[in-house]
Amino acid sequence: MIAPAATRKTKVSVLSLLFFALSLFLTAYSNRNPQVAKVGAKFVLAVLAPLESGISQFSRGVDSVFDRYFLLVAVEDENERLRQEVNELSAENSELWELRSENLRLSKLLDLKKESALDGVVAQVIGWGASGWVNSLVIDRGTESGIREGSAVIQKQGIVGQVVSTTRGSSKVLLITDPASGVDALLRETRARGVVLGDGGGGAVMDYVLAEERVEKGQIVVTGGTDGVYPKGLVIGTVEEIQSRQGEMFQRLAISPQVDMNRIETVLVVTRISQTEDEEEN
Repeated sequence: MIAPAATRKTKVSVLSLLFFALSLFLTAYSNRNPQVAKVGAKFVLAVLAPLESGISQFSRGVDSVFDRYFLLVAVEDENERLRQEVNELSAENSELWELRSENLRLSKLLDLKKESALDGVVAQVIGWGASGWVNSLVIDRGTESGIREGSAVIQKQGIVGQVVSTTRGSSKVLLITDPASGVDALLRETRARGVVLGDGGGGAVMDYVLAEERVEKGQIVVTGGTDGVYPKGLVIGTVEEIQSRQGEMFQRLAISPQVDMNRIETVLVVTRISQTEDEEEN
């Protein structure tokens, strides 16, 4: 009995011989009958040409899709890289802007120290009064820096308030807009005297100005220098409104503070007032 493997081997050998014989027959027939060979070639070309064209177009389409895909991936990667660069540059620009603004504020305070012959400590605002009834802020300097209760707090533009309590590393400042605040004041043009009090709403009033004093809107109000807190001649604000009644001894003036109390970031706390001889005589 012939084994299955031997049977398969025999069948393959027979088929190989048949295909070889058929190939020889077709070759010989084509040599003797060239016209028939041409017809066969045309037939094969007519059948295969559209198929090859379709395969070629499909291949080009697939290549185009892959090219576009890889192009889009590359563009997206580039866009992501550019977005990261923009974010980094934006953060760097913001940081530089903050440094520039802080340097400008510090420069103004240093100029103030030189111009007014004041000894003081530069401090940063780190908090605001928790109560809506009190206009105050907290700074990051205290007794360790030579600050004491009653120290004047100012900016280049004008006065801010005075220290009312202090610890080793921080101090609370009562703003001039608080009703509990009081500043000895003068009208710069006429030297009319009064007291500036906070109105509790972000503004102030100058009270106890004699009724006969000439007052006009827009006049500058400065510190009088006799309250023992503020150096003389620092700007407090400008007259916005004159509130006087006929027959009364005093007139009351609405004052717009020179310093925007809602935008304070850096201040100078006066630790010693160096008065000139003219001021001491006055």
